[in-house]
Amino acid sequence: MKTVAMLYLCRLRTWLAGLLLALATPAQAEAPLPVAVEVGEDRLSLIRQDTIRYAGLFRVYSLGVYAPAPQPLPQLLAADASTCIEARYHRDLEREILIEAAHHILERQHPTPRLQAFSDGLARLHAAYVDIRAGDRYRLCRLRDSGLTLDHNGRQVLFQPDPELARLYLGIWLGPGGILDDNG
Repeated sequence: MKTVAMLYLCRLRTWLAGLLLALATPAQAEAPLPVAVEVGEDRLSLIRQDTIRYAGLFRVYSLGVYAPAPQPLPQLLAADASTCIEARYHRDLEREILIEAAHHILERQHPTPRLQAFSDGLARLHAAYVDIRAGDRYRLCRLRDSGLTLDHNGRQVLFQPDPELARLYLGIWLGPGGILDDNG
């Protein structure tokens, strides 16, 4: 019972910290997302663009989804083709908020044993995050059958040779119950 109460207290603290950051940081003007990106030998086109909001009120980031051809997000996630998402942030955010949000969604989407199987890869991925400043960009790409890359402001900060980790993490946005899930 005490563990459940601590979990809710932690989530409340994260929510309040996010709200304070959203109120304290004015939104930055939106820079357009590129219409295409190069990933290895693949050229991916922008197939979806959304603005992600906190509590439905404050713009946090613009998100672009890139793929070889338009297709529904669940099919895109299941495919082995190169896929990228790019987030352009409108507000300052501490890296801990990004990590907590990722954990929250992953825990909602997957059973604990599945997440434990990816714990080392997730830890390396989250260790690559830095505090966000308004105007920063993160790009997460699944490379065709070879793993994932994480770029911060155009500079690669991580390569993980694990295509399944890439699929799991892209599911935060593209999967059932993910950020872009129209039914969730």
